[in-house]
Amino acid sequence: MLRLFKYLKPYTWLIILAIALLFVQANADLALPDYLSDIVNVGIQQGGVANAIPVAVRQAEMDKLTIFLAAADKTRVLSDYTLVDKNSPDYAADVKLYPDLAQETGVRPEQD
Repeated sequence: MLRLFKYLKPYTWLIILAIALLFVQANADLALPDYLSDIVNVGIQQGGVANAIPVAVRQAEMDKLTIFLAAADKTRVLSDYTLVDKNSPDYAADVKLYPDLAQETGVRPEQD
């Protein structure tokens, strides 16, 4: 058995990497049932998310969302949202609904 180690010595880092990857794979496999139980318990039994489309989105997040959209899709999404800032006519009402708006540069609430 000890004679085998001298042949495996050049592959020590590869063996350690393989063991580490097996450990990561085992943890991922064992975490999957926990994720599924959260989906069922929170998402299905408790009613889940009421609406998949957010009512208000920060300007920075909207910019991130529209990066991957095609031009036509980006135009459609941006036409359904209005940027709210301190100069907007309904700013006072929007700050009551979204208190963080006072610290933000802009939020896009969904148009009705």
